[in-house]
Amino acid sequence: MTQEIAYLRVVHQHPDLPPEFKIDRPIVTIGRHPSNDITLPFSSVSRFHSRIEVHNNRFYIIDLNSSNGTYVNGRRITQSALSDGDIVIFGNIELQFSRESLVEKIGREEDSQATEVEIITTQVGGQTEIRSKINVDSTPLPGAEAECLDRNTLIRAHGRLATLYKLSDILRSVSDEKEMLRRVLSLIFDVLPADRGAILLTTNDKAKPLRAAIVRHRDATSKPSEIAVSETIVNRCINERVAILSSDALTDTRFDAAESIVQHEIRSIMCVPLIVQNKVVGLIHVDTRESVQAFTEEDLAFLTSIANELAVSIEHLRLQQEFICKERMAAIGETITSIAHSIKNLLLLSRGGCELMDKSIRQNSIESVKDCWGVIKRTLDKISSMVRDMLEYSRQRRIEYRECDINELIRSICASFENELKKKNIELELDLDQQIQSRKLDEDGLHRVLVNLLVNAIESINRPQGKILVQTSLLPTNSIMIKVSDNGIGIPEEDISKIFYPFYSTKGAVGTGLGLPITQKIIEELGGKIEVESVRNEGTTFTVTVPLLETSCFDVNDS
Repeated sequence: MTQEIAYLRVVHQHPDLPPEFKIDRPIVTIGRHPSNDITLPFSSVSRFHSRIEVHNNRFYIIDLNSSNGTYVNGRRITQSALSDGDIVIFGNIELQFSRESLVEKIGREEDSQATEVEIITTQVGGQTEIRSKINVDSTPLPGAEAECLDRNTLIRAHGRLATLYKLSDILRSVSDEKEMLRRVLSLIFDVLPADRGAILLTTNDKAKPLRAAIVRHRDATSKPSEIAVSETIVNRCINERVAILSSDALTDTRFDAAESIVQHEIRSIMCVPLIVQNKVVGLIHVDTRESVQAFTEEDLAFLTSIANELAVSIEHLRLQQEFICKERMAAIGETITSIAHSIKNLLLLSRGGCELMDKSIRQNSIESVKDCWGVIKRTLDKISSMVRDMLEYSRQRRIEYRECDINELIRSICASFENELKKKNIELELDLDQQIQSRKLDEDGLHRVLVNLLVNAIESINRPQGKILVQTSLLPTNSIMIKVSDNGIGIPEEDISKIFYPFYSTKGAVGTGLGLPITQKIIEELGGKIEVESVRNEGTTFTVTVPLLETSCFDVNDS
């Protein structure tokens, strides 16, 4: 097979560099050391910086853990395919990848060709993607350098426009605050050359007014849950409500007191407040150790645009949660009279049992005493269950994430129902996705959800041969989906919209009417959702989707 040939053209001519480098071998190394195939003798370039490999007539560039990184069209990469016209940066050296030799092109073309820009907008899985295809004639005519700079600016503008479209999709579709923040910070890292980043949110704790809602390090070896930032910068950003940019924090006189900048070798910093309706709800902080990729005013304007949109979405989510909480408490208030009436009737029944027991004791009738005690005990159990469920529904539950094998948890819960299943001759089948490994989740909450759904499934089956199916699957959105299906009596269509109302029960005197509302409350607290499908006399399927999230902590220091 004939070896494909490509070229790296020097964007800004330098006396120590030729106009272009030829790539005519399967592997071409690039770096400062003279043993490389392409030598770039500059201090910002690592000794062995990158290499280009050819596979199936396609060219791929691979970063070799260089100090200042390898960038393709303004984005730092570890490995990336190269397309004609891509701008590749090694340290502070910009090269343009091309399939055509610059020398041959000059000999063949007398006149310059106009720049051609094609913007392609597509919808992929409900997400808007914008890609640009740009063909530029690189013939070194007067003003060619300015044209190349304009082209680079256009590439960055297109990339950032695409990012803002993606941001809009995220803010519109994600209802969980932590997941939304994680995706937004990921978008920021896709565009900006940040080494560390965090989104901090305000709290009501005067001792610790900020908490790190999400943290990210580009370096995979760093602890993702920890970050130390300068209290000097954070306080100024919050108190003065200004976006802060420092292209060289080590020499910036504004931050002389912040020794943490020196300690962490930070060169460039951006800190932008999240402000909505004249109220600061948090801030975005990013920094980098690389002087050759210092942040610019253009970067600050872009980050500020993201911060403005994010602040509004955070406040909107919080108002939604507050409304849900008020609605839930209102529902409890509206039904308290009903529940009090039920308890009163149960107490009257219990009192009647006590009177009968007194009479039986006077008559020395042990059998009658046993019967009366059974009535009293069942009544007390009913009241106890009703009060316990009421408390569970009304209080704010503490969510604790810890490592847990989800499939093993489901097996353990199902095993605890073995006797009940045998008594009703119910077959329980498990279809568990083996790709689901041990993950961080709220084990206690998920345990309660599964128990409630299995109890409902068992109680709904009244046929000789019952069947329950429990399924799990890992979704591409880093969420887990759990389905509990049964072939029971089903739920009447007119009742499906009511089953999550507090104290509404289709079981008559058997249920408290709080099992499913509690289940829905737990799932919503975890940022998930529960859906139900049911056909009368055929069965019911409950589908639970819960995101698998990471926890994080935050350390602000002024060293």
